[in-house]
Parts: sequence; C-alpha cells; structure tokens
Amino acid sequence: MKHPSIAHAAIALACAILLLTTTLSARHAHAQTARAPERFALEMPDPERYVLENGLEVILDPLPGRREVTVQVTYHVGAADQRPGWTGLAHLAEHLMFEGSLHVPNDSYIPWLERAGSLDRNATTSLDRTEYHQTLPSERLETALFLESDRMAYLLSVLDEANVDEQRRIVARERIEHYALSAHGLLPGVTARALYPEGHPYREVDERPADLEAIRLAHVQWFVQSYYQPANATLIVSGGFEPASARAQIERWFGSIRRSGRVPPRVTPPRVRLEDETRIVVEADHTNDELRVVWPTPAYGAPGDAELDVVAHILEERLRLALVERGLAIGVWAYQLSRERGSEFTAGVVLPRDRGTAEALSAIDAELERMRGGVDPALVRRVDQVWFDRLVERMERTSARAQLLSMRWHDGTPYTVAADARRYAQVDAERTARAVRAFLPLDRRIVVSLDATPGVREGGRVVTTQRVQRSR
Repeated sequence: MKHPSIAHAAIALACAILLLTTTLSARHAHAQTARAPERFALEMPDPERYVLENGLEVILDPLPGRREVTVQVTYHVGAADQRPGWTGLAHLAEHLMFEGSLHVPNDSYIPWLERAGSLDRNATTSLDRTEYHQTLPSERLETALFLESDRMAYLLSVLDEANVDEQRRIVARERIEHYALSAHGLLPGVTARALYPEGHPYREVDERPADLEAIRLAHVQWFVQSYYQPANATLIVSGGFEPASARAQIERWFGSIRRSGRVPPRVTPPRVRLEDETRIVVEADHTNDELRVVWPTPAYGAPGDAELDVVAHILEERLRLALVERGLAIGVWAYQLSRERGSEFTAGVVLPRDRGTAEALSAIDAELERMRGGVDPALVRRVDQVWFDRLVERMERTSARAQLLSMRWHDGTPYTVAADARRYAQVDAERTARAVRAFLPLDRRIVVSLDATPGVREGGRVVTTQRVQRSR
C-alpha cells in the first residue's frame, strides 16, 4: 500500500483554502489548571503507547479540557551517531526538514503552521536525539500530523543539491556565530576530547568546517533513509484531543510510510572512568575568567543520576554562599547533564579577570569533601521537593510533556512520569553522600580554566593540557 499522496494533496488544498479564508487567533487560552497536589505525578494515568506495523512508536497523552495540542516527532539519532568525518550532518538534516516535501512547497512549512494558529514550534538536535514539535489549537491536530508525515515520507522526493548547499551555508554561519567566535563554543569540544576516550560517540561534538563543506546530497540521502524512518521514530500527541479520532488520523497519515531498511545499530559504550585528573588552560578574548570542573557520571535514569541532580542543587547553593556572597566570584553553577549513553556533572565559577581559579577550585573541593562525609537529611528532603515541583510544573505544558514522554532511560526502556517522580522520592541523605563518594572523586576529573586574554582570536586557544596524578 502506498502512502496516500492523493489524500495528501487533497488535504493540502483544503487546508490552504480554509486557512486563507479563516482568521485564527495566534494564541488560545489554556484551560485553567489548579495547582497540582503533592503526588500529582504519581497519580497521572500512563499515556497510551502502541506501535504501527511500520515500526513507528506512538504515544497518546490526552488532556481533557485543554484547547491546544502538541505534536512531536522524535528521531532517535543525534550528533553522536554521525560517522567520522561527517560532523555537522545531523544538524544539517534538521535544517533540511524545513525545506519542503512532496506536498508542502519549499519555505512554506512554518507559514503553514502560522496560518494554522501555531502557538509554538521548534526543532533541536542533541547528541542522542532530533526533535520536531509544534503546538496548535486542538482542531488543527490533523494539519500537524499531515505536515510531519509528509516530510517523513517525502523529504527526499524534492531535496536537491541546491537545498543542501543553501542550508550548509546557514549551518556554517551558525557555527561561526555560536561557536567559533565564542570562548564558550570552544570549551565543549575541548572538554569532550579530554573526558571521553577514542571511539566514544560523545568525544567528537564539534562541527568541523572541512567535514561540513564536504557533505553532499548523497550523504544526506543516506542519513535520512537510515535514520529518519518510522522504525527509528516516536510520535507523541499531547493535549486536548479525542484518542479514537487521533488514532485514525495517525493511521491515515503515517501507517503506509514504508520502512527504508535496517536502522544502523547504535554504539552504547561502557561508562567512562577516568584514571587521573586533567587540567586544561584555555585563553580567550572574554570578559571574565572561568573555572569548570567536569566528571563522567551515570547515564539518564541509572543509579546515581537522580542523586547527582540533588548534589548539584546543594553544591550550587553552597558555592554561592562561599564565593559569590563573599565577593570572591561573580557567579556559580552546578548541574548533572543527563544523557542516554553517559552523563556529565559540571561545577563552574565565573571570576573577575586576573583573579585566578585556584581559590575557586579549593572551594569546590572543600564543599564536595564536606558532602562526602554526610548531608543534612532535611536539606535533601527540601531539594527532593524542589525537583518534584519542577517535574509537576513541566507536566503542565503540553510541549514539555511531549518531550519528556519521548525520552528513553539509559537501558532503552520508555520514560514514565511515575518512575521519574519515584526516583527522586527515594533519594535520601545517605544516597546523596554515597553518590558524591562514588562519582565525584577529587583526583579523577577534568579541570578547565578559562583565562580572559584580550586580543585572542577565533574563539580562543588551548594553552596547556596537563595530567595530574595524585597519591591515592
């Protein structure tokens, strides 16, 4: 059975006529939502999950009374899945998805959504995933399903070398604006190459100009055929809609899209364990000095991941008191960056120029050493509640719900809100201190010092890289 191209053309014409003759408000009022009770997330019904014959995973999350609906398609491929020498291809493919498809003319995708009253739309490429989402009035659900299905099925039908050339120039310009001319753009790549061994999918995160320039239509065709197919995608619908009607519409637009072959196997490396401390000094034309201390940590949902979220919150509070409140630093931060194939814990300090980073590093070490010995149980309970409240708040927005529900834990199993809430509820003072001892050793980490140096060009330069072996 072929994809219903005639039906595509018909709905395209019908939608165009309707949208040209009907004025829709760009915003629709959200249904009033009472403040969620304390155990809201645990009491939420699980969304409906099923798989079409072509392998497309579907998640339906109906919210009675809501007047908007979010449609998200997540392709389980990201920058970490690119072949060596093809850096930038995942980002380029994201851009090309807006270049039109067989029944959606070039440059008309976003205007089409705007005429349909789109409240929000975006696309992002991370290391593990590429997401496309749009939020529209509930009565426009089928418009979003049509648009997403058409580019899943028919992007390559209209794509040519000129499209690739145009979007490659845009991606290259974005790289210059956001990375090459920014000291912060240099740091992720420098840190990743120190943190991850050769062959690790997270090691090469930079978009290299030579790689990007070499990408041609044939590379894009292989990438899209391999990864942008139903068997490697998740479709999420969250908001105000009738499930039976949505199932019928999804079958109509997505059910006949064919698999395009076997999805390339994903590299899932063992957890990284550093043997020593690496200190890196970077000079950049920046306003302030900075210090970043980074550890490899457990993947998303693995034991220790939630505990390190709590550790980060406590550490940031204590560093603010120890450094910012005393006038020794301009700002501090700490976070656990949770990812499917391995996470990173980072503590950072922004310092006045020429102050040096030794005092800030000593403060981080002192606070972590203090936490290794134990943490106040009342403080942990308070932070647990903060994370729980954040989860509840996110689940009040259909776009955030769609993003969360498309996630997968480190072992490939689907994300559930109940499991997410439960893992924070289980974090106590002992588990918090144990996570610091297990995953944040003071002698096995990456320490990056950014020295603000006027006149340094092109985003900065690495001055020294030194391994420090401490007696254990």
